[in-house]
Amino acid sequence: MLKKRTDFDDRYERCRQDIRSQITGMTLQPGDFLLSEITLSKLYNMSRDSVRKVLAELENEGLIEKIPGKGNRIREPEYWKEQTALKLVCFGDSYEKPILERLITVFERDNPDIRITLSLVSENGYAEYLSEKLRDGDAHDLMVISDLHYRYFADAGLLDELLPSERSEWSDGDELYPEAMRLFEEGELLRAIPFVFSPVVYVVNKKLVPNAAEWQVRNWDELLAFARRHTIREDGQTVRQYGFGFTITNNRWPQFLLQNGGGVYDREGRSLFSSPETVEAFGYCLDLMFQQEVSPASIYGGTRIVEDLFMADKVAMIIGTYHFMNEFGAHFRDWDVVPVVPGNKRPATLLIGGALAVSARSPNAAAAKRFIRFVTGTYAQEQLKRHGCTIPVRRRVAEDRTLFNPALHPEHYHAFVDMLPYSYAIRDLGIGQGLLDEMQKRLVLMWMKMEQPEEAVKRIEKELLPGSAQVRKKE
Repeated sequence: MLKKRTDFDDRYERCRQDIRSQITGMTLQPGDFLLSEITLSKLYNMSRDSVRKVLAELENEGLIEKIPGKGNRIREPEYWKEQTALKLVCFGDSYEKPILERLITVFERDNPDIRITLSLVSENGYAEYLSEKLRDGDAHDLMVISDLHYRYFADAGLLDELLPSERSEWSDGDELYPEAMRLFEEGELLRAIPFVFSPVVYVVNKKLVPNAAEWQVRNWDELLAFARRHTIREDGQTVRQYGFGFTITNNRWPQFLLQNGGGVYDREGRSLFSSPETVEAFGYCLDLMFQQEVSPASIYGGTRIVEDLFMADKVAMIIGTYHFMNEFGAHFRDWDVVPVVPGNKRPATLLIGGALAVSARSPNAAAAKRFIRFVTGTYAQEQLKRHGCTIPVRRRVAEDRTLFNPALHPEHYHAFVDMLPYSYAIRDLGIGQGLLDEMQKRLVLMWMKMEQPEEAVKRIEKELLPGSAQVRKKE
Protein backbone atom coordinates (compact mmCIF):
# COMPACT_ATOMS: atom_id res chain seq x y z
CA MET A 1 0.00 0.00 0.00
CA LEU A 2 0.99 3.61 -0.42
CA LYS A 3 2.90 5.09 2.49
CA LYS A 4 0.64 7.24 4.66
CA ARG A 5 1.47 10.81 5.59
CA THR A 6 3.57 10.68 8.77
CA ASP A 7 3.52 12.79 11.90
CA PHE A 8 6.85 14.25 10.80
CA ASP A 9 5.30 15.34 7.49
CA ASP A 10 2.60 17.18 9.44
CA ARG A 11 5.11 18.90 11.73
CA TYR A 12 7.33 19.89 8.81
CA GLU A 13 4.42 21.35 6.86
CA ARG A 14 3.07 23.17 9.92
CA CYS A 15 6.47 24.75 10.56
CA ARG A 16 6.72 25.95 6.96
CA GLN A 17 3.16 27.25 6.79
CA ASP A 18 3.31 28.94 10.23
CA ILE A 19 6.43 30.94 9.38
CA ARG A 20 5.22 31.73 5.88
CA SER A 21 1.84 32.95 7.15
CA GLN A 22 3.50 35.19 9.77
CA ILE A 23 5.61 36.78 7.05
CA THR A 24 2.97 37.22 4.34
CA GLY A 25 0.36 38.25 6.95
CA MET A 26 2.80 40.90 8.23
CA THR A 27 2.78 39.52 11.79
CA LEU A 28 6.54 39.62 11.29
CA GLN A 29 7.79 42.83 9.72
CA PRO A 30 10.56 43.26 7.11
CA GLY A 31 13.86 43.49 8.98
CA ASP A 32 12.69 41.26 11.84
CA PHE A 33 14.67 38.12 12.57
CA LEU A 34 13.10 34.69 12.88
CA LEU A 35 13.53 32.60 16.00
CA SER A 36 16.82 30.72 16.08
CA GLU A 37 17.16 27.30 14.46
CA ILE A 38 17.53 25.72 17.92
CA THR A 39 14.32 27.37 19.17
CA LEU A 40 12.38 26.39 16.04
CA SER A 41 13.72 22.86 16.35
CA LYS A 42 12.33 22.59 19.89
CA LEU A 43 9.06 24.36 19.02
CA TYR A 44 8.19 21.99 16.16
CA ASN A 45 9.94 18.90 17.52
CA MET A 46 12.21 18.57 14.50
CA SER A 47 15.93 18.23 13.97
CA ARG A 48 17.97 21.32 13.08
CA ASP A 49 18.63 19.79 9.65
CA SER A 50 14.88 19.65 9.00
CA VAL A 51 14.44 23.24 10.20
CA ARG A 52 17.24 24.32 7.85
CA LYS A 53 15.37 22.68 4.94
CA VAL A 54 12.25 24.68 5.82
CA LEU A 55 14.27 27.90 5.98
CA ALA A 56 15.95 27.09 2.67
CA GLU A 57 12.51 26.82 1.04
CA LEU A 58 11.46 30.19 2.45
CA GLU A 59 14.74 31.73 1.30
CA ASN A 60 14.15 30.33 -2.19
CA GLU A 61 10.76 32.07 -2.20
CA GLY A 62 12.46 35.36 -1.45
CA LEU A 63 10.74 35.70 1.92
CA ILE A 64 13.87 35.61 4.10
CA GLU A 65 17.60 36.13 3.76
CA LYS A 66 20.34 34.45 5.77
CA ILE A 67 22.61 36.94 7.57
CA PRO A 68 25.87 35.22 8.61
CA GLY A 69 26.35 35.29 12.36
CA LYS A 70 22.92 36.82 13.02
CA GLY A 71 20.19 34.56 11.67
CA ASN A 72 17.35 34.71 9.15
CA ARG A 73 15.88 38.14 8.42
CA ILE A 74 12.51 38.96 6.83
CA ARG A 75 12.94 40.58 3.42
CA GLU A 76 10.97 43.49 1.97
CA PRO A 77 7.82 42.43 0.03
CA GLU A 78 9.37 43.63 -3.24
CA TYR A 79 11.70 40.61 -3.05
CA TRP A 80 8.92 38.11 -2.46
CA LYS A 81 8.32 35.89 -5.44
CA GLU A 82 4.76 36.13 -6.71
CA GLN A 83 2.98 32.84 -6.19
CA THR A 84 0.43 31.19 -8.43
CA ALA A 85 -2.35 29.51 -6.48
CA LEU A 86 -3.56 26.37 -8.29
CA LYS A 87 -6.81 24.66 -7.35
CA LEU A 88 -6.77 20.88 -7.90
CA VAL A 89 -9.80 18.65 -7.33
CA CYS A 90 -9.83 14.87 -6.96
CA PHE A 91 -12.45 12.29 -6.02
CA GLY A 92 -11.89 11.32 -2.42
CA ASP A 93 -11.58 7.53 -2.85
CA SER A 94 -9.04 7.69 -5.68
CA TYR A 95 -6.29 5.14 -5.10
CA GLU A 96 -3.80 7.71 -6.40
CA LYS A 97 -4.78 10.40 -3.85
CA PRO A 98 -2.07 9.58 -1.23
CA ILE A 99 0.76 9.61 -3.73
CA LEU A 100 -0.63 12.77 -5.37
CA GLU A 101 -0.48 14.52 -1.99
CA ARG A 102 3.16 13.56 -1.64
CA LEU A 103 3.95 14.62 -5.20
CA ILE A 104 2.34 18.00 -4.57
CA THR A 105 4.72 18.53 -1.64
CA VAL A 106 7.74 17.73 -3.82
CA PHE A 107 6.47 19.90 -6.67
CA GLU A 108 5.89 22.89 -4.37
CA ARG A 109 9.38 22.49 -2.92
CA ASP A 110 10.92 22.62 -6.38
CA ASN A 111 8.50 25.28 -7.66
CA PRO A 112 8.20 27.82 -4.83
CA ASP A 113 6.26 30.20 -7.10
CA ILE A 114 3.31 27.77 -7.21
CA ARG A 115 1.04 26.62 -4.41
CA ILE A 116 -1.53 23.85 -4.95
CA THR A 117 -4.71 23.49 -2.94
CA LEU A 118 -6.16 19.99 -3.16
CA SER A 119 -9.95 19.63 -2.77
CA LEU A 120 -11.60 16.24 -2.31
CA VAL A 121 -15.11 15.47 -3.54
CA SER A 122 -17.07 12.24 -3.14
CA GLU A 123 -16.91 9.89 -6.11
CA ASN A 124 -20.71 9.70 -5.93
CA GLY A 125 -21.79 12.64 -8.07
CA TYR A 126 -18.23 13.70 -8.96
CA ALA A 127 -18.92 13.92 -12.71
CA GLU A 128 -22.05 15.99 -12.09
CA TYR A 129 -20.14 18.28 -9.71
CA LEU A 130 -17.39 18.93 -12.25
CA SER A 131 -19.90 19.37 -15.08
CA GLU A 132 -21.75 22.05 -13.14
CA LYS A 133 -18.49 23.84 -12.35
CA LEU A 134 -17.46 23.75 -16.02
CA ARG A 135 -20.84 25.11 -17.17
CA ASP A 136 -20.66 27.94 -14.65
CA GLY A 137 -17.11 28.85 -15.65
CA ASP A 138 -16.05 28.21 -12.07
CA ALA A 139 -14.05 25.01 -12.52
CA HIS A 140 -10.86 24.20 -10.63
CA ASP A 141 -7.64 24.87 -12.52
CA LEU A 142 -6.86 21.15 -12.49
CA MET A 143 -9.17 18.14 -12.29
CA VAL A 144 -8.31 14.48 -11.71
CA ILE A 145 -10.68 12.56 -13.97
CA SER A 146 -11.16 9.01 -15.21
CA ASP A 147 -12.13 8.01 -18.73
CA LEU A 148 -15.68 7.58 -17.39
CA HIS A 149 -15.80 11.23 -16.30
CA TYR A 150 -14.39 12.24 -19.68
CA ARG A 151 -17.23 10.43 -21.44
CA TYR A 152 -19.74 12.27 -19.26
CA PHE A 153 -18.20 15.57 -20.38
CA ALA A 154 -18.36 14.46 -24.01
CA ASP A 155 -22.07 13.59 -23.69
CA ALA A 156 -22.76 16.94 -22.03
CA GLY A 157 -20.94 18.91 -24.75
CA LEU A 158 -18.35 20.17 -22.28
CA LEU A 159 -15.11 19.05 -23.91
CA ASP A 160 -14.45 22.59 -25.13
CA GLU A 161 -14.27 23.59 -21.47
CA LEU A 162 -11.11 21.45 -21.15
CA LEU A 163 -7.86 22.95 -22.38
CA PRO A 164 -6.76 21.10 -25.55
CA SER A 165 -3.23 20.05 -26.44
CA GLU A 166 -1.49 17.82 -28.96
CA ARG A 167 0.20 14.51 -28.23
CA SER A 168 3.54 15.93 -29.38
CA GLU A 169 3.45 18.46 -26.53
CA TRP A 170 3.83 15.61 -24.04
CA SER A 171 6.35 13.53 -25.97
CA ASP A 172 10.02 14.08 -25.22
CA GLY A 173 11.42 10.97 -26.87
CA ASP A 174 10.16 8.84 -23.98
CA GLU A 175 6.56 8.37 -24.96
CA LEU A 176 3.40 8.13 -22.96
CA TYR A 177 1.36 5.11 -23.97
CA PRO A 178 -0.77 6.09 -26.99
CA GLU A 179 -3.41 3.57 -25.90
CA ALA A 180 -3.92 5.56 -22.70
CA MET A 181 -3.86 8.90 -24.52
CA ARG A 182 -6.59 7.69 -26.83
CA LEU A 183 -8.98 7.44 -23.87
CA PHE A 184 -8.90 11.24 -23.57
CA GLU A 185 -8.69 12.31 -27.20
CA GLU A 186 -11.18 14.17 -29.34
CA GLY A 187 -10.07 13.99 -32.94
CA GLU A 188 -6.41 15.00 -32.99
CA LEU A 189 -6.53 16.82 -29.66
CA LEU A 190 -6.02 15.65 -26.10
CA ARG A 191 -8.53 17.11 -23.64
CA ALA A 192 -6.86 15.54 -20.60
CA ILE A 193 -3.41 14.08 -20.01
CA PRO A 194 -3.32 10.52 -18.63
CA PHE A 195 -0.89 9.73 -15.84
CA VAL A 196 -2.02 6.17 -14.90
CA PHE A 197 -4.02 3.44 -16.62
CA SER A 198 -5.04 -0.21 -16.38
CA PRO A 199 -6.44 -2.96 -18.55
CA VAL A 200 -9.28 -4.99 -17.06
CA VAL A 201 -7.58 -8.24 -16.05
CA TYR A 202 -8.22 -11.64 -14.49
CA VAL A 203 -6.81 -11.92 -10.96
CA VAL A 204 -6.27 -15.25 -9.21
CA ASN A 205 -6.16 -16.04 -5.47
CA LYS A 206 -3.05 -18.24 -5.18
CA LYS A 207 -4.10 -19.46 -1.75
CA LEU A 208 -7.10 -21.14 -3.38
CA VAL A 209 -5.21 -22.01 -6.57
CA PRO A 210 -1.68 -23.00 -5.49
CA ASN A 211 -0.83 -24.22 -9.00
CA ALA A 212 -2.18 -21.05 -10.64
CA ALA A 213 0.64 -20.86 -13.18
CA GLU A 214 -0.41 -24.21 -14.65
CA TRP A 215 -3.92 -23.06 -15.49
CA GLN A 216 -4.77 -21.39 -18.81
CA VAL A 217 -7.88 -19.28 -19.39
CA ARG A 218 -7.20 -18.22 -22.96
CA ASN A 219 -10.77 -18.82 -24.09
CA TRP A 220 -14.26 -19.24 -22.65
CA ASP A 221 -14.04 -23.02 -22.53
CA GLU A 222 -10.88 -22.87 -20.43
CA LEU A 223 -12.40 -20.16 -18.23
CA LEU A 224 -15.45 -22.35 -17.59
CA ALA A 225 -13.23 -25.38 -16.88
CA PHE A 226 -11.25 -23.33 -14.34
CA ALA A 227 -14.43 -22.05 -12.69
CA ARG A 228 -15.89 -25.56 -12.42
CA ARG A 229 -12.69 -27.01 -11.01
CA HIS A 230 -12.44 -24.37 -8.29
CA THR A 231 -16.07 -24.15 -7.23
CA ILE A 232 -16.55 -26.12 -4.00
CA ARG A 233 -19.96 -27.30 -2.79
CA GLU A 234 -21.15 -29.08 0.32
CA ASP A 235 -24.13 -31.43 0.30
CA GLY A 236 -24.37 -30.89 -3.43
CA GLN A 237 -25.99 -27.47 -2.91
CA THR A 238 -24.26 -25.03 -0.56
CA VAL A 239 -21.42 -23.22 -2.31
CA ARG A 240 -18.41 -22.74 -0.05
CA GLN A 241 -16.17 -21.30 -2.74
CA TYR A 242 -16.83 -19.96 -6.22
CA GLY A 243 -14.37 -20.56 -9.02
CA PHE A 244 -14.91 -17.25 -10.80
CA GLY A 245 -16.66 -13.95 -10.23
CA PHE A 246 -17.26 -10.52 -11.73
CA THR A 247 -19.40 -7.52 -10.82
CA ILE A 248 -22.05 -6.55 -13.35
CA THR A 249 -20.72 -3.05 -13.98
CA ASN A 250 -20.34 -1.30 -17.29
CA ASN A 251 -16.58 -1.71 -17.35
CA ARG A 252 -16.87 -5.48 -16.94
CA TRP A 253 -19.66 -7.04 -19.03
CA PRO A 254 -18.83 -5.10 -22.25
CA GLN A 255 -15.59 -7.04 -22.58
CA PHE A 256 -17.56 -10.27 -23.01
CA LEU A 257 -19.32 -8.63 -25.96
CA LEU A 258 -15.97 -7.57 -27.41
CA GLN A 259 -14.50 -11.06 -26.90
CA ASN A 260 -17.34 -12.53 -28.94
CA GLY A 261 -17.33 -10.00 -31.77
CA GLY A 262 -20.47 -8.34 -30.45
CA GLY A 263 -21.03 -4.78 -29.31
CA VAL A 264 -23.50 -1.94 -29.67
CA TYR A 265 -22.66 -0.21 -32.95
CA ASP A 266 -20.20 -1.08 -35.70
CA ARG A 267 -18.04 1.49 -37.47
CA GLU A 268 -20.79 2.20 -40.01
CA GLY A 269 -23.22 3.05 -37.21
CA ARG A 270 -25.25 -0.13 -37.51
CA SER A 271 -26.50 -1.77 -34.33
CA LEU A 272 -24.82 -4.97 -33.18
CA PHE A 273 -26.76 -5.18 -29.96
CA SER A 274 -29.32 -7.81 -30.97
CA SER A 275 -26.77 -9.77 -33.00
CA PRO A 276 -26.22 -13.48 -32.26
CA GLU A 277 -22.73 -12.61 -30.99
CA THR A 278 -24.09 -10.24 -28.34
CA VAL A 279 -26.84 -12.66 -27.33
CA GLU A 280 -24.29 -15.47 -26.98
CA ALA A 281 -22.01 -13.29 -24.85
CA PHE A 282 -24.78 -12.40 -22.40
CA GLY A 283 -25.88 -16.03 -22.40
CA TYR A 284 -22.37 -17.13 -21.41
CA CYS A 285 -22.34 -14.69 -18.46
CA LEU A 286 -25.74 -15.89 -17.26
CA ASP A 287 -24.70 -19.52 -17.71
CA LEU A 288 -21.73 -18.99 -15.37
CA MET A 289 -24.04 -17.62 -12.69
CA PHE A 290 -27.26 -19.60 -13.01
CA GLN A 291 -26.73 -22.76 -15.07
CA GLN A 292 -23.23 -23.76 -14.03
CA GLU A 293 -23.41 -21.89 -10.70
CA VAL A 294 -19.67 -21.27 -10.71
CA SER A 295 -19.93 -17.48 -10.27
CA PRO A 296 -21.86 -15.42 -7.69
CA ALA A 297 -25.26 -14.54 -9.18
CA SER A 298 -26.82 -11.15 -9.80
CA ILE A 299 -24.13 -8.96 -8.29
CA TYR A 300 -25.58 -5.82 -9.85
CA GLY A 301 -24.38 -2.24 -10.05
CA GLY A 302 -21.30 -0.48 -8.72
CA THR A 303 -20.75 -2.81 -5.79
CA ARG A 304 -17.52 -4.49 -4.77
CA ILE A 305 -19.09 -7.61 -3.29
CA VAL A 306 -17.15 -9.97 -5.56
CA GLU A 307 -13.87 -8.24 -4.71
CA ASP A 308 -14.62 -8.58 -0.99
CA LEU A 309 -15.43 -12.27 -1.46
CA PHE A 310 -12.13 -12.68 -3.30
CA MET A 311 -10.19 -11.11 -0.43
CA ALA A 312 -12.10 -13.30 2.03
CA ASP A 313 -10.90 -16.43 0.14
CA LYS A 314 -14.38 -17.21 -1.20
CA VAL A 315 -13.69 -16.74 -4.93
CA ALA A 316 -10.71 -18.25 -6.75
CA MET A 317 -10.52 -15.77 -9.63
CA ILE A 318 -12.17 -12.45 -10.44
CA ILE A 319 -12.16 -9.77 -13.10
CA GLY A 320 -10.37 -6.73 -11.68
CA THR A 321 -8.05 -3.84 -12.46
CA TYR A 322 -4.59 -2.68 -11.47
CA HIS A 323 -6.33 0.26 -9.74
CA PHE A 324 -8.14 -2.02 -7.29
CA MET A 325 -5.00 -4.09 -6.70
CA ASN A 326 -3.78 -1.21 -4.51
CA GLU A 327 -6.28 -2.42 -1.95
CA PHE A 328 -5.05 -6.01 -1.83
CA GLY A 329 -1.91 -5.22 0.12
CA ALA A 330 -3.92 -4.43 3.25
CA HIS A 331 -5.60 -7.84 3.14
CA PHE A 332 -3.34 -10.52 1.73
CA ARG A 333 -0.39 -11.19 -0.56
CA ASP A 334 -1.44 -14.44 -2.25
CA TRP A 335 -2.74 -13.09 -5.55
CA ASP A 336 -1.50 -12.62 -9.08
CA VAL A 337 -2.51 -11.38 -12.50
CA VAL A 338 -3.43 -14.10 -14.98
CA PRO A 339 -1.06 -13.21 -17.86
CA VAL A 340 -3.55 -13.77 -20.72
CA VAL A 341 -6.48 -11.99 -22.36
CA PRO A 342 -9.30 -14.49 -22.79
CA GLY A 343 -11.59 -14.48 -25.79
CA ASN A 344 -14.10 -16.54 -27.70
CA LYS A 345 -13.97 -15.21 -31.25
CA ARG A 346 -11.09 -12.86 -30.37
CA PRO A 347 -9.07 -11.93 -27.27
CA ALA A 348 -10.24 -8.58 -25.91
CA THR A 349 -10.29 -6.54 -22.73
CA LEU A 350 -11.18 -2.99 -21.71
CA LEU A 351 -8.76 -0.20 -20.91
CA ILE A 352 -9.41 2.42 -18.24
CA GLY A 353 -7.33 5.41 -17.19
CA GLY A 354 -6.81 8.38 -14.89
CA ALA A 355 -5.86 11.82 -16.20
CA LEU A 356 -5.35 15.46 -15.30
CA ALA A 357 -7.51 17.99 -17.14
CA VAL A 358 -7.02 21.77 -17.19
CA SER A 359 -9.97 24.13 -17.29
CA ALA A 360 -9.94 26.07 -20.57
CA ARG A 361 -10.88 29.19 -18.58
CA SER A 362 -8.13 28.85 -15.99
CA PRO A 363 -5.94 31.96 -15.74
CA ASN A 364 -3.20 29.66 -14.45
CA ALA A 365 -3.03 27.24 -17.39
CA ALA A 366 0.76 27.54 -17.75
CA ALA A 367 1.33 26.63 -14.10
CA ALA A 368 -1.23 23.81 -14.35
CA LYS A 369 0.57 22.33 -17.35
CA ARG A 370 3.86 22.58 -15.47
CA PHE A 371 2.37 20.39 -12.74
CA ILE A 372 1.10 17.88 -15.32
CA ARG A 373 4.58 17.69 -16.86
CA PHE A 374 5.92 16.94 -13.40
CA VAL A 375 3.33 14.20 -12.73
CA THR A 376 3.98 12.57 -16.12
CA GLY A 377 7.73 13.01 -15.76
CA THR A 378 10.19 10.30 -14.81
CA TYR A 379 10.50 11.06 -11.09
CA ALA A 380 6.75 11.20 -10.35
CA GLN A 381 6.02 8.22 -12.57
CA GLU A 382 8.65 6.17 -10.74
CA GLN A 383 7.05 7.13 -7.43
CA LEU A 384 3.66 6.02 -8.72
CA LYS A 385 5.08 2.64 -9.66
CA ARG A 386 7.18 2.10 -6.54
CA HIS A 387 4.31 2.86 -4.18
CA GLY A 388 1.27 1.49 -5.99
CA CYS A 389 -0.04 -1.05 -8.47
CA THR A 390 -1.68 1.28 -10.99
CA ILE A 391 0.39 1.42 -14.18
CA PRO A 392 2.31 4.65 -14.89
CA VAL A 393 1.61 6.12 -18.32
CA ARG A 394 5.29 6.71 -19.19
CA ARG A 395 6.35 3.62 -21.12
CA ARG A 396 9.97 3.45 -19.99
CA VAL A 397 8.97 3.64 -16.32
CA ALA A 398 6.04 1.23 -16.61
CA GLU A 399 8.19 -1.43 -18.28
CA ASP A 400 11.28 -0.90 -16.10
CA ARG A 401 11.53 -4.15 -14.15
CA THR A 402 14.08 -2.69 -11.73
CA LEU A 403 11.19 -0.70 -10.24
CA PHE A 404 9.27 -3.90 -9.48
CA ASN A 405 8.19 -3.86 -5.82
CA PRO A 406 7.56 -7.43 -4.55
CA ALA A 407 5.84 -6.05 -1.46
CA LEU A 408 3.12 -4.54 -3.67
CA HIS A 409 3.28 -5.95 -7.16
CA PRO A 410 2.02 -9.38 -8.22
CA GLU A 411 4.45 -11.77 -9.89
CA HIS A 412 2.99 -11.12 -13.34
CA TYR A 413 2.63 -7.36 -12.88
CA HIS A 414 4.20 -6.66 -16.26
CA ALA A 415 1.71 -8.86 -18.11
CA PHE A 416 -0.08 -5.66 -19.15
CA VAL A 417 2.58 -5.13 -21.85
CA ASP A 418 1.28 -8.14 -23.78
CA MET A 419 -2.34 -7.18 -23.12
CA LEU A 420 -2.24 -3.72 -24.70
CA PRO A 421 -2.69 -4.95 -28.32
CA TYR A 422 -5.99 -6.54 -27.24
CA SER A 423 -7.25 -3.59 -25.17
CA TYR A 424 -10.28 -1.58 -26.23
CA ALA A 425 -11.92 1.59 -24.98
CA ILE A 426 -15.63 1.88 -24.19
CA ARG A 427 -15.86 4.17 -27.23
CA ASP A 428 -15.06 1.13 -29.39
CA LEU A 429 -18.59 -0.04 -28.59
CA GLY A 430 -19.75 2.99 -30.56
CA ILE A 431 -21.55 4.70 -27.65
CA GLY A 432 -21.10 7.37 -25.00
CA GLN A 433 -21.41 7.11 -21.23
CA GLY A 434 -25.03 8.27 -21.10
CA LEU A 435 -26.26 5.53 -23.43
CA LEU A 436 -24.12 2.96 -21.64
CA ASP A 437 -25.68 3.96 -18.31
CA GLU A 438 -29.17 3.64 -19.77
CA MET A 439 -28.36 0.19 -21.12
CA GLN A 440 -26.97 -0.77 -17.72
CA LYS A 441 -30.26 0.15 -16.06
CA ARG A 442 -32.37 -1.72 -18.61
CA LEU A 443 -30.32 -4.90 -18.42
CA VAL A 444 -31.39 -5.45 -14.79
CA LEU A 445 -34.21 -7.81 -15.74
CA MET A 446 -31.80 -10.01 -17.67
CA TRP A 447 -29.21 -10.09 -14.88
CA MET A 448 -31.94 -11.05 -12.44
CA LYS A 449 -32.97 -13.88 -14.76
CA MET A 450 -36.39 -12.31 -15.35
CA GLU A 451 -35.71 -11.96 -19.07
CA GLN A 452 -33.78 -14.02 -21.61
CA PRO A 453 -30.85 -12.39 -23.47
CA GLU A 454 -32.74 -12.51 -26.79
CA GLU A 455 -35.66 -10.63 -25.25
CA ALA A 456 -33.46 -8.13 -23.42
CA VAL A 457 -31.31 -7.06 -26.37
CA LYS A 458 -34.32 -6.70 -28.72
CA ARG A 459 -36.25 -4.65 -26.16
CA ILE A 460 -33.29 -2.40 -25.38
CA GLU A 461 -32.44 -2.01 -29.07
CA LYS A 462 -36.03 -0.92 -29.74
CA GLU A 463 -36.10 1.47 -26.76
CA LEU A 464 -32.64 3.02 -27.06
CA LEU A 465 -31.38 2.37 -30.60
CA PRO A 466 -34.33 3.43 -32.82
CA GLY A 467 -34.14 2.47 -36.46
CA SER A 468 -31.41 -0.15 -36.00
CA ALA A 469 -33.77 -3.12 -36.38
CA GLN A 470 -35.06 -1.80 -39.68
CA VAL A 471 -31.51 -1.27 -40.95
CA ARG A 472 -30.61 -4.85 -40.18
CA LYS A 473 -33.83 -6.15 -41.80
CA LYS A 474 -33.05 -4.38 -45.09
CA GLU A 475 -29.60 -5.96 -45.16
